[in-house]
Amino acid sequence: MRSYQVELNWYRDFACRCRGMLNLPQLIAAKEDTENQEMLLVMSDLDAQGFDQRRINLTQAELYASIEWLARFHALFTYEAFPKEDTLDDASYAGLWPIGSYWHLATRPDELAVMTDSPLKRAAEAIDARLNQARFQTLVHGDAKVANFCFHKEIETLGVDGVAALDYQYVGAGIGIKDFIYLLGSCLDEAQLVTNYDAACSHYFKTLKQQLSGRWAAEQIEALVTEWYVLLPFAWADFERFLAGWQPEHHKRNGFSQDMTQRVLKALG
Repeated sequence: MRSYQVELNWYRDFACRCRGMLNLPQLIAAKEDTENQEMLLVMSDLDAQGFDQRRINLTQAELYASIEWLARFHALFTYEAFPKEDTLDDASYAGLWPIGSYWHLATRPDELAVMTDSPLKRAAEAIDARLNQARFQTLVHGDAKVANFCFHKEIETLGVDGVAALDYQYVGAGIGIKDFIYLLGSCLDEAQLVTNYDAACSHYFKTLKQQLSGRWAAEQIEALVTEWYVLLPFAWADFERFLAGWQPEHHKRNGFSQDMTQRVLKALG
């Protein structure tokens, strides 16, 4: 129920900031019955708006449009969380998750407990801390898998305007690359990750820089990009930790993800 309340809060109080920049459903009406723990959300129909295509695997144009959607989304809400005096007021994102995404450590104690003892399990808290204590934060979608993106049939020519995203039950504070790596892992296999990863990273950060330009100083933008780029393997390792406890044989636990995890374990000593 908390996740649905967060989703309602997102559509009612925050989604308007995306208007004109990003495609997503619009809230038409909502009704809550707290006594019976029932909630009704009436949303606009993305299919009727032309976003009636669903994908499991993406073409390069579809992948890059989805990456650009995420980068634009993150740029709209990015802020400097540390030092503390520079952070947004705590009420700025009230009603959303203090930590966005459904797999972060604090919300997955059972999965951590059943993990076989390993360097990754022992490093779980350190990895979580590096992500949560990053200097630059934003709002993350929290479940940015390919199944939560809807595509227009003219995506090849429309680019990012041909993509819409839905399902905001886990939106909250975090670093944008959590969404980015989760999207890649949901639509690319191990071989595709090896082939496309560097170019995908470049496209994400290029778009992010373009969106922040004019609003932030160049030095601040470069500091954000540097920090998030360094934390990319940490985001992979964090999701690998979740999968190792939730579904150890999951297909997303491939050689690419495990290589990223080993980089993190080595960095942590």
